Amino acid sequence: MKLSVWLAAIVLGQGPLISLTRDVITLTDGSAVALAPPICVYTPTAERFSWSESGRYLLVDGISVSSFSPTSTAQPKHRIELIEWRTRKSTVISELPQMPAINSAEWVGDDHYLVTRYEVLPSSPQRTQPATRHTLTLFRAGTTRSWPLYDSGEVPTTTPANVFAIPAVKHGYALVIDDRTGRAIDANRPVFNRKAIIVNFRTGKRTTITPTLSIGVDPEGYLYEPLYQDRKFTGQHRRYLPDGTIQEHAAKMRREPEEAAGPFQLMPSSALHKIAKKTEVAYGVWLASPVASDHQFALVASDCREPEIAPDRSAIAYLQGGNLFVRELMTLGKAEFQQLLDVEEQNEAMSKAKQVATAIHIYLADSDDVFPPKEGFADLIMPYVKNRSMVDAFTYTFGKRNATEIAEPANTEIGYVQGRKGRAVAYADGHVKWIKNP
Repeated sequence: MKLSVWLAAIVLGQGPLISLTRDVITLTDGSAVALAPPICVYTPTAERFSWSESGRYLLVDGISVSSFSPTSTAQPKHRIELIEWRTRKSTVISELPQMPAINSAEWVGDDHYLVTRYEVLPSSPQRTQPATRHTLTLFRAGTTRSWPLYDSGEVPTTTPANVFAIPAVKHGYALVIDDRTGRAIDANRPVFNRKAIIVNFRTGKRTTITPTLSIGVDPEGYLYEPLYQDRKFTGQHRRYLPDGTIQEHAAKMRREPEEAAGPFQLMPSSALHKIAKKTEVAYGVWLASPVASDHQFALVASDCREPEIAPDRSAIAYLQGGNLFVRELMTLGKAEFQQLLDVEEQNEAMSKAKQVATAIHIYLADSDDVFPPKEGFADLIMPYVKNRSMVDAFTYTFGKRNATEIAEPANTEIGYVQGRKGRAVAYADGHVKWIKNP
């Protein structure tokens, strides 16, 4: 997104602190990408996260806040939340006690996500032996829609079944496979009892099919399996349709194009640092441009884990200290970026000129209102400035004169800091003015 006006306000000191030299990288075409300040979207303990295809949502696995209460005796709970990171709107999708329960979620395309829950049911007078319940539910982010794909009901066992689903969300159906492995009398010969069902989650229709382990989603968004004979591919595909019917057709052997490399990438780094007497490694990450320049690298975060760029390349998410942070990426055109560089250079020149002008006035108070001579100017002013670079950037154009002899201090130039498109001029009364090149 283009936020050049907002970024210009930042450079001018009217917004959150961003440095064009620290938080901006230039690209091949002369445009630039700026890192907005980080925002925390999840706390206190995020374990992992994943982006939706649209880059709008994050699925986060973490530990619930109540688990960290010092007065709470409750067992820590594993929580899955859906976060719309721009608005910071968060929705708890599923929450279960930690092991032996299973609580997971994964994106399955088009901002749909699949939630797997395996929970141990508590004992009760009606239940004399341990029982579990295993469910698979499909959700659509940003809506209240959900579709149950599988529900084992109450099962008298403590061993979770190997149940998984392959959704074809484009056409509104999924394949659910219940893969249970038992044992025959001969312990070396396992007995497989596999059930495969096509679930049309828009109509509710369910169709049992012959199970297979090679079903996938084809480029057109349908469930399919390649057909083999004597372990050789026949060149035919079997396509399962949402209404439960089956089509066989010649396979279209099409190679998917490789994803083109983006205009920028993440570059991890590590550094040693000492805490008390202990040396530890801090893992940081940089945003890197392929263009070698003064703006080739921008620090995303230090001592962070699992940095990941959103699929639409609009933001970067990472874990730091158990919290999940997001930094938005803002695109700036070549002309806009150059304009901001000019503004930053002007501000920097004005700041240096102002600090040297202030140092000169402090010097006047210590030298009976006599301006320093040109010869040895830097050495005389150095005790009154922060560092040598400010004095070196300042061109002193005034001679050794008494301040009381100046008729118009506001119009008397004493020096300047030169920029590419102008200069920051300091005057005898202490004020500084930017004058453009003719």
